Formats: sequence, C-alpha cells, structure tokens
Amino acid sequence: MLFDLDGTLADTVFDIAAALNEAFAHSGLPTLSVDEVRPLVGRGAPSLIQLALNHHKITFSDSQSAHLMQAFLDHYQARADAGRSLAVLFPGVSQALTQLKQARIKLAVVTNKIHRLAVSTLQHTHIFDHFEAVVGGDSVARRKPHPDVVLQALEQLGVPPASALMVGDSQYDVDAARAAGVTIWCVPYGYNEGRDPRQLACDQFLESFVELPERLALGAPSQASGQVT
Repeated sequence: MLFDLDGTLADTVFDIAAALNEAFAHSGLPTLSVDEVRPLVGRGAPSLIQLALNHHKITFSDSQSAHLMQAFLDHYQARADAGRSLAVLFPGVSQALTQLKQARIKLAVVTNKIHRLAVSTLQHTHIFDHFEAVVGGDSVARRKPHPDVVLQALEQLGVPPASALMVGDSQYDVDAARAAGVTIWCVPYGYNEGRDPRQLACDQFLESFVELPERLALGAPSQASGQVT
C-alpha cells in the first residue's frame, strides 16, 4: 500500500503555513492565512512558492523564487528540528497502519514533499517505522501527477503495480496512480487545491482510516477489486 502524506495521513497545513510565512516575512513579503495556504498545497515546494507569490500578485525572477523556496524549506526543517511541528495524524491512521503492518502488507509513502521533510513529519507523528519506503518529490525526476514517485516506491518494495493500492487526497494522486497502473482510493477530507475531493475519479472513497482494515478484509482472501493480496 502506498500513501500520500499531506492531507491523507497527516494534517500538515499549519507547519506549511508557518514556514511559508516565516520565509515571506524575512523577505519583506506579505504573509498568508492558513485558509489561504490550504488550497496551495499539493504540488510540492516550488509550486507552493509560485502560487503564494501569485496570490499576492508578486512577480519574482527564477533565482529569487529559488532563494525564497530554500528559505521556506530551511524554516520548515528548523521547526521540525526544534520540536515545533504542528502536524497531526488524521483519525484512525496510526491504528490502521499498525494493523496493516501486522498483516505483513508492505507500506510506503509517496509524496511531493521533499524527502527529509517527509521523514521529519513521519517521525514527529510516530509512524515512520511503519514504512519500508519513503519517496519524496526530490527523490525522482518528476513530482506527481507524474508516476515517478509511485513507480520508485513499488520498485523499492518489490511489488508490481497490479498488486498495489494507493490512498491519496488530490487529483495529482489520482493521475500518478493511474499513470502507474495502480488502484487509487481517495479520502474526502484532504486539500486537493481547494476543490472538493469527492469529485475525484478514484476507484473508491475511504471516509476514514478507521474503516481501512475492515475494507481490506485483513486476514481474509481478497475478492474485490482494489484489495491488497
């Protein structure tokens, strides 16, 4: 099983907004509210910076944008290193991952977040040890919606696409899974750039991680499409 991180496993928007605003404030730029940041999350740090600049109708050169992005990443890492992360797991995530691990299902995270920040978030929320692979947006040539992160995770797990199931919250997750030939389930509570996740063309919706083990019929032969064997 493959999982998106931001908006699927954990609510990380408060960390993202805090680091973004620290970077912007130090550059003399106007900040954004958490509600303004939420629909900007999903494509990774480079896109987040550009969308935030666009929000304020600010034009930066490529080098200025790159400098601002690095400042954002540095502030994000500093918050994590100082134990100031505000990331929290969505209901049922920890329990479901424990049951999946006990059932010997191979687990991986596939995210557009850079690898070191993904690891920091997983460690902060105490679920890092559940995963055999963590593939970040900087681990591959192309971020989601391209399938690179998905294919890289499957290669690390030694699992073919037909035997995998991905859970995400955005159109990028759906597109990446489809391109990789992987079944995709969606949660209805994620970010999805401010659009209603229930409009996503995924194979099934998972209302909460609380119901995931039962949906997968752990310990029983898999008969339904999308179930892990």
